[in-house]
Amino acid sequence: MASTAFGAIGNVQVRGVTATQASLSYTAPDAGVCTVEVSESQSYRPLVHDVDPALFAGSNLDSRAESLVSGMARVFVVGKRRAEKAVSGRWYSRALQAFTTHYYRITCGSSQASGKFPTANIALGNTYNEPLPPDPAVSSRPYYSNVGSYAWPEFVNWNNQDPAARGEAVIDPQTGMLLKRLALPQDQPITYLPGGGDHAFASVLDLDGAWNLPKATWSTANGKLASIVVGSGSATVNTTAPHQLLNGSIVSISGLTGGASGGNGIYQVFSVPSPTSFQVSQNGLPANTTLQDAALAVTANAVNADDGTAATFAGTDSNLILLP
Repeated sequence: MASTAFGAIGNVQVRGVTATQASLSYTAPDAGVCTVEVSESQSYRPLVHDVDPALFAGSNLDSRAESLVSGMARVFVVGKRRAEKAVSGRWYSRALQAFTTHYYRITCGSSQASGKFPTANIALGNTYNEPLPPDPAVSSRPYYSNVGSYAWPEFVNWNNQDPAARGEAVIDPQTGMLLKRLALPQDQPITYLPGGGDHAFASVLDLDGAWNLPKATWSTANGKLASIVVGSGSATVNTTAPHQLLNGSIVSISGLTGGASGGNGIYQVFSVPSPTSFQVSQNGLPANTTLQDAALAVTANAVNADDGTAATFAGTDSNLILLP
């Protein structure tokens, strides 16, 4: 269906549709570039990703690579059977949604033509999965592993407290099927683990320094460290608040002065008697004494100790952070 103004845009046709694409043909009033809007709404907002210039620059112009131009005769193919990375750096499906009415509007200068078309349904019997398409630029990315580097649309909002996140959907670029979430992170916290459902890790390895890893610090100065009671062969660190460290966690002791300064260094937790104490080997600590130096401090990665401070990514690409 289409409506045109005589002497302006003419011969508007929907030449064909599939579940993910549609082909529009028309005659422009002159040799100028025309714009094409396509939406599932009669208001033409939001635009489908494939012709949204905010995501893909120039994608709404009939001069784009997927169009055929011969003077004033134009063929504009809407939709691509793939996902691509937008200017924001996120992946979006450029396929149209299957079995859905779409509205189009062609604008050439002051002339406009509009209409609508339904995309086709997914073909009967097409129930097999196709291989996931790889990221075309995967070989140039500084990954430790290329596994999972797919050209596939991604969900953007992961906040389960945001009502808009739950209704977010993406279009399968291979079939045109609308994909919706069944659940969001933290919908069903794992409450049987320490820390109210958080997964606990013993250590953190940032191999190339691409992550910002804050430290959790228990010190005499901030009042979070009560004492370090050294026995013979081991030492017990007493804190004033739950530390949430597990066996195997790595901590460092600093601030020891005098003869005890040799005890400054890295220690591994081997026992956790209570939420406010943990034990490490004696190593260089003076035996059978209680340490309460003014500068005494025990530190661990905050993602281990779970003090509410989050690790953040400071790199420009994808980089591994290992959480043993």
